[in-house]
Amino acid sequence: MSAYERALKKKRAEAIQNMTEEEIKIYDLTYRLQKEFDDMVSRLHQALFPEEYDFLLDDGVDADMRRHGKSPMSEEYTKAVNARRVKMGFLPLGEDGNPVDGEATRQYCADRIASRDLLLK
Repeated sequence: MSAYERALKKKRAEAIQNMTEEEIKIYDLTYRLQKEFDDMVSRLHQALFPEEYDFLLDDGVDADMRRHGKSPMSEEYTKAVNARRVKMGFLPLGEDGNPVDGEATRQYCADRIASRDLLLK
C-alpha cells in the first residue's frame, strides 16, 4: 500500500469514526461519485485545454524560458491556441505560455458536465 493509499485510508477512518452503517454507506457513495465527477472534469479539461498541460513536457531549457516569462511554444501554435481560447470566452495564454485563467477553464468543464451540456457553443 502506497503512502497516498494509507493517507486516504486514514482520512476515511477519521471521517466515518462516529457514523452509523447507513451513514458510512452514504459517505462512501458520495465519495465515489465525487471522485468520478472530478475524473470526468479532468478528462474534459485535458481534451479541451491541452495547452494548459504543455508545461509537463518542458525540458530544462523550456522550463527556464517560462521562469523568465517567455513562452517556449511556437508563435503559430500560440496564436491558434489563443484564438480558440478567446472564441470560447477565455483569456489568451500569458507571455510565459501558461494560462492566466486556468481555474476558469476548469470550472467551465465542471459546469458542462454538471449540466450535461457537453456540446460546445
